[in-house]
Amino acid sequence: MQRLRQIRSQIAEHLFHDVALCIDINTGDVPYWELGIDAQLLQRIPFVLMHAVLASVPSVRWVITPLMGPGFDAMDVAAQLDKAGFTGKLAVVTPALPRPAMIRVELQQQFPGLHLQLVTRSSH
Repeated sequence: MQRLRQIRSQIAEHLFHDVALCIDINTGDVPYWELGIDAQLLQRIPFVLMHAVLASVPSVRWVITPLMGPGFDAMDVAAQLDKAGFTGKLAVVTPALPRPAMIRVELQQQFPGLHLQLVTRSSH
């Protein structure tokens, strides 16, 4: 509960601006320039608080998730967004993959209403 309050207060300053939630991904690892997002709007939250934050912060326009996170994957995030009636955009950050279109097709088949974008994280 303490963590949720802390996240709400961090996001509160952006309530009238778009917010981009980074689900268990460091904001420094998000290629925000490829998504057309201002880096200052990125807010990192744990997967377990995603639904609570979506319910309490109306200005979430982007949810950004790694393809595979600690104990979840992009399909889990997409399912939670679908349940919450999310109308923004989902960005899935992937490593370099030989056939990224397969991931897009699978997510779009399961969740056709999602506005989905795959973005490859460059290796450092």
